[in-house]
Amino acid sequence: MGRKIRIAFTGVFDLANYGDHLFPNIFENQMKKRGLECEITLFSVFACEQAFEEGRHVYSIYNIDKMHIENAFDAVIVGGGELIHYGLYQHIFEGRYVDYPIFDLWVVPCLFVKKYHVKLIWNAPGIPFDFEKGYSTFTKWLLEGVDYLAVRNIQSKMSLVKCGIDVKRISVIPDTGLLLKDVYSRDECVKETTISIPQKKYVVIHTSKLMPENDRDIFKVCLENLMERGFKLILLPLAYTNDDDEILKRLNASLNYKCIVLDKRLKLEDIVRVISGCDLYIGFSYHGAITAFCFGKKAIVYNYTQNRKTIDLFDSLKKGQYCIDSAEKLLDAIEGILSEPPTFNENLSGIEADIEKHFDKIENMLNSSNISDSEHQIESAYRAISDILSAFSSEKQIQAKNTQDIIANWNKTQKQLDTVVQEWSKCSEELKKSNMALEGTTKELEKSNMALERTTKELEKSNMALEGMIKELELFKKETQRLQKSQVSWQEYGKMIQKEREVRDAVMRLIGR
Repeated sequence: MGRKIRIAFTGVFDLANYGDHLFPNIFENQMKKRGLECEITLFSVFACEQAFEEGRHVYSIYNIDKMHIENAFDAVIVGGGELIHYGLYQHIFEGRYVDYPIFDLWVVPCLFVKKYHVKLIWNAPGIPFDFEKGYSTFTKWLLEGVDYLAVRNIQSKMSLVKCGIDVKRISVIPDTGLLLKDVYSRDECVKETTISIPQKKYVVIHTSKLMPENDRDIFKVCLENLMERGFKLILLPLAYTNDDDEILKRLNASLNYKCIVLDKRLKLEDIVRVISGCDLYIGFSYHGAITAFCFGKKAIVYNYTQNRKTIDLFDSLKKGQYCIDSAEKLLDAIEGILSEPPTFNENLSGIEADIEKHFDKIENMLNSSNISDSEHQIESAYRAISDILSAFSSEKQIQAKNTQDIIANWNKTQKQLDTVVQEWSKCSEELKKSNMALEGTTKELEKSNMALERTTKELEKSNMALEGMIKELELFKKETQRLQKSQVSWQEYGKMIQKEREVRDAVMRLIGR
């Protein structure tokens, strides 16, 4: 038996994110199937014990030079996973949030092989978005030393082509996680795990802290609907590095603690066992869905961030209707998928064959002594640096021109604003005059109202006096009638008549006034 091939394998093995930890195990299994013994050393950003695996050490990528000098590596394998970008994100590592420079997991290997003349192989990592112009030039130079350039979807390939990389150099290979069943059979996982799984039908649920706030109530209603149908719900954390376990505990509390929460820190075998026995997987995890597909299980992915890797996966399996981007579509997706026939991975065999060819090619390359031409690396580096500086210089010129345009537009806007201010000043003066006129009119109205009030009071007094006179007249009439009946003397009667006339004259004078 010959010497083992020493492999430096880079990826996110220091963070507890399920999918990333599948790649080295699948790679090692595929090489063994081809009779190739490999000694694999894992490299990540941080040195630690591998998450999800016990007793396996992960070395810091920044120590790869020193370790190579002590015991040379034959090749460097990059990925898979969504590694190929220059983003800096925060993740939980050893109980605290840290900045994670994921780009070092592929940039450092590119620089390393330029220095040490070692084979560099991409194991179908992904590129989430196109590179900016300056980074494109740098990326093109970095990838000159890659012996086998494989990415996991056509969009990743096009991102490289836009960098100026020859399209013939780039292979598109489905995510190698789709071969996990070769490593983790259900029977073996049952033997290796001690977690308790319900015997009745169940649905695996995975969620994320990034779920939009307005989707959470709808998501909860969909889960309640599944429980009403008789399904048990298992809340499965797949990314402890994103606080999945705490998020799922809160979800269980909102559902009155009716779900199964796996409090024990899980290993890869535990996760595979849970998903491989489910009736349906619903979640955010790309590799959670892949695990379900590998075992012929149904899967719905809530792809709220529109990750193109997830869209490509479901489209390639002709299950695009179950890759949804909002909770409002979840209930219909559940109805549709539960009516599907039990066999759910009929389109997987062709994909598996493509991945097998990928590993055939890697095995041939590891057995071969051919390595990418590294001559003229210094000249190439100088040219690349010059191109990079030129690219950034062009960006600066564009930014400067954009700044000048912005200033010119601002000056134009300022003049327009000055005109508007002047017009407003005129309007303001007219408005002041109108207000003064209105105030004068208001004062005149107030005087008229006061005069009207005085007249009204005088009329009220006159009416009261008139009412008194009328009452006296009525009394006089009554007295006259009484005297007539009593046959008083005409003299007395004349006096009363005279009194009546005086009263009438007084009334007439009052009315005339």
